[in-house]
This record gives sequence, C-alpha cells and structure tokens, in this order.
Amino acid sequence: TLNPSKYRDIGVPDLSGRTKRQAITHLRSIGFNIGKFTYVKDIGKDVVRGMRYKGKRLKAGHKLPKNSEIDLILGDGKQ
Repeated sequence: TLNPSKYRDIGVPDLSGRTKRQAITHLRSIGFNIGKFTYVKDIGKDVVRGMRYKGKRLKAGHKLPKNSEIDLILGDGKQ
C-alpha cells in the first residue's frame, strides 16, 4: 500500500451569485475548508462575489489540493 504525499487536486466550482450558506455547503461537500469572510459593498447580502486562496483571487476551474482553506468574499447588503 502506498500513501500519497499530498492530497489530490480538486477544481474550484463557480459559486458567484450563490448564498453564503449554499457556498459553504458545496465547498465542504467536495473537500475544501472555509476560511475568513470578507465583505464588499454590494446590494446582495451574504451573496458570494469572489473567493480567495492564500490572498489570491480564485477563478472557477482552478485546481487546489483537497482540504485547502478558501476565503469567501460576500456582499454586505448595503447600497
């Protein structure tokens, strides 16, 4: 039996426009951990406006190792 030296890579899903709750559930179900929440000025409260990994913006389809911590950028609900 061989033990892998690292986790396999998983593609990041497109979560733009989804709610915070939907995004957290989806990310956890495919093997990611949730990091910090950052809020930006946007009319949609707790709507995903972007994601970051180690300070860099993520795009859908980007591959990250399983158990990576993803930070969410959310709308604050104020306009």
